[in-house]
Amino acid sequence: MPGVCFVWYHSFMKHEEMSLLTKQRLSDALKKRMLTQPFSKITVSQVLEDCNLTRPTFYYHFKDMNGLVMWMMQGEVFSLFHLGADCPTFESGMIILIDHLYDNKRLFKSLSSGFSEKEFVIVFYSEAKAMTLHFIEKLCGSIPASKADIDFIAEFFTHAVVNTFLSWIENDYPMHPKELARRFQMVLGGNFEKALDRSASSSLPNKNIIM
Repeated sequence: MPGVCFVWYHSFMKHEEMSLLTKQRLSDALKKRMLTQPFSKITVSQVLEDCNLTRPTFYYHFKDMNGLVMWMMQGEVFSLFHLGADCPTFESGMIILIDHLYDNKRLFKSLSSGFSEKEFVIVFYSEAKAMTLHFIEKLCGSIPASKADIDFIAEFFTHAVVNTFLSWIENDYPMHPKELARRFQMVLGGNFEKALDRSASSSLPNKNIIM
């Protein structure tokens, strides 16, 4: 019986690995197309032609083109925000994000042509909030604050960051990356600490304090 389980597990993992490789081929083909075409104009047939896969293969892995582009962008955004989280400060992480969005502006501009604002926010929001929380929680070792306040601070700044990026992309990057980074620094610099300090000094009862 253990031998049967091992064979089944090995077969399952091999299938998962092959499925991931196929998704990546489709994703790479779509990404290449998006550098020259708006996403809204790209068809399943064009993607399949570029990666030499069949239509049944596409629909086995994705319901439609939106499913493929969501999968592609989630991977892109996951990698991007983890690079930002590795920076020493939130502000320096923002510089990484801004530079990447600008260096890949044709890709993100193509994405915005076929995505609603709500869909764009969905792609960016969870990773942006995880990065924001990462930096806020690093400060909590020296500043006691309530869990509810920490989550509110993270949500507030995440919405500000994501919607600023969305506006920047949709308006065709009207501001130079260095100027946008300067303005982020102007608005964000030191404000995590100030918000946490206010939480720590608040006299509201029944606070769940993080030390």
